[in-house]
Amino acid sequence: MFRKFYFSSLAQEIVVFLVLLTLFSFIPMSQLTIQGSIFILSLYALVASLLRRFTFKQLGFVKPSKEIVVKWVLLTLGMIIAIVLLKIIFPDGIFRGVSKNRQAFLYLIPFYVLIGTFFQEFVFRGYLFAQTSKLFSIGPSVTINIFLFSIFHIPYFVQYQSNLLYLSIIAGVCWAFMYAKYPNLYMVWISHGIVGSLSLLLLQKF
Repeated sequence: MFRKFYFSSLAQEIVVFLVLLTLFSFIPMSQLTIQGSIFILSLYALVASLLRRFTFKQLGFVKPSKEIVVKWVLLTLGMIIAIVLLKIIFPDGIFRGVSKNRQAFLYLIPFYVLIGTFFQEFVFRGYLFAQTSKLFSIGPSVTINIFLFSIFHIPYFVQYQSNLLYLSIIAGVCWAFMYAKYPNLYMVWISHGIVGSLSLLLLQKF
């Protein structure tokens, strides 16, 4: 009974998510509106988490052990090295321009690190993993997580022709697998903030 409820709920959420994603992708919208979508998703995830009585531990709000910290640091360092190599290979950057205003973009970075990445991780790693773990094993849960996190970045590809989509897929794979094995919302948030902001700064075209 409970399994059927969670499956039905997850299916409905995915359908609504895809419909909204289509709107954000093909109807011309400002970047502020697209960024604001994560607030709506986070609010929904928070309410749904309270209704389903997910614990803080299920949502990833746990104190990391030294071993988990080391694992996440190593992953983040590896991703940083990959970004630096991309910068060396493509010195002019590989993004076609999420923002054309350098000064405004630099002001956006603190917001992205402190707020935007946290909301993304709460929705896609915390809430989504808590939801899918009720239904599936690690494999399907990771697959769903990678898929939804990746397509969340489609509006940037469609409206701004940004290669951010491709990097988000690769990064999403790394974070999803690592979170499945070492679930900790704080660590994935820090990793996302560092890797994401560095990618945008080094690989951006203004």
